[in-house]
Amino acid sequence: MRRRTYLATATVATLGTAGCLARDTGDDESDGSGEDEPEPGEEPPADADTWDDFDALDDWEASMGSLSGDDERTVTGSQAAHVEVNEVGTDGRIVRSLDPPLDCSGVVPGMAVASEHATVVVIQLLDADGESIEFRQRTAPEHPFVRRNFGFWRMAGGVDLERIVEIRVSFWVDEDHAGELWVDDFFFVHRPERGAVLVQFDGGYEEDYTRALPILERRELPATTFVATDRVRESLDEDGDRLTEDQLGELADAGWTVGSHGARGLQLPSLEADERASDVAEAADWLDERDYDPRYLSFPGGRFDEESYEAVGEHHDLAFAGDFPASGHVANPHLCPRVHDPDPQEARDLLEVTAEVGAITSVVFHRVGGDTAASVEALATELRRYVDEGELEAISPATLAEEYVH
Repeated sequence: MRRRTYLATATVATLGTAGCLARDTGDDESDGSGEDEPEPGEEPPADADTWDDFDALDDWEASMGSLSGDDERTVTGSQAAHVEVNEVGTDGRIVRSLDPPLDCSGVVPGMAVASEHATVVVIQLLDADGESIEFRQRTAPEHPFVRRNFGFWRMAGGVDLERIVEIRVSFWVDEDHAGELWVDDFFFVHRPERGAVLVQFDGGYEEDYTRALPILERRELPATTFVATDRVRESLDEDGDRLTEDQLGELADAGWTVGSHGARGLQLPSLEADERASDVAEAADWLDERDYDPRYLSFPGGRFDEESYEAVGEHHDLAFAGDFPASGHVANPHLCPRVHDPDPQEARDLLEVTAEVGAITSVVFHRVGGDTAASVEALATELRRYVDEGELEAISPATLAEEYVH
């Protein structure tokens, strides 16, 4: 079953007056009282500087599960926050009240996370009325304990982002397991002034050239093909379903980025430890030797562990893995989140949310067959409209690296 890693039903919001994120009803919400709006809260550091290193836990309390410090598993400072849930089927949650409030109207939160089971980690920002905005990211036991870029998930009511009075961090525990979560290095990053979208294709299949290129070229939109370099064919005479070297050259001439999907396109954690580094290095060398830009990689299958993460960091400036749309500026350039294979309506919803919230969304397709071609067509049509109206930018990995990475 295809993963649904983002908004099941689009939650469209607009950044209204006084930083309130509210559904746009078209009505004037002024009460006519003439009373001045209260002053906004303090602005947090938004350049991905550490806002809370969890060295002191006095500001946090566990509303579900238990909270303690762990000085043996940490990213920054002397300890991480360790949240433990001993009761099966119960979620974990820690809460920090803010006095004075924080002005989060121009930022997106994130943090380092680690877990002993696969889970979704949630950051909620709440105002004084209990209205909230929610950001999410996935983590798994094999993932390194590093910063993660969180993406927008949903908004409950009309949250006053200029006056956030509470932060909640929670995670899900399934019916069969208790759970543990480590969090550290809580940070904020800027929200783009205008939303940005990256269109990507994984695996280097021939349909990138035969089907996706005509769709995007008609609308003058850039894209990226991440190729498994050992599978690139020398010519059409060679059997297979991957791109040929000539087709790759034509994609590059059309303005596409050619990036790495590893040498063989295999999930890196499935390889032996020494093979992971060589698979990454050989693909980067192949791209470099042919004058493609070797700085960008897509983790095959979105899978990574500490060894493959470190190998990718040695050879690439940006790498894509993780889930959820509508993130802020990039705090960790080697784990840029993406949305996988949306259907046509989901693709339109993603663009609407990205434009309304003001964020960065990467959309990746794996094979451009009949249904997927319809999704690419829908995405391209709507993206061109948003670009023409000045509400979104269609960007490349190079632009992401140069303008949106802290």
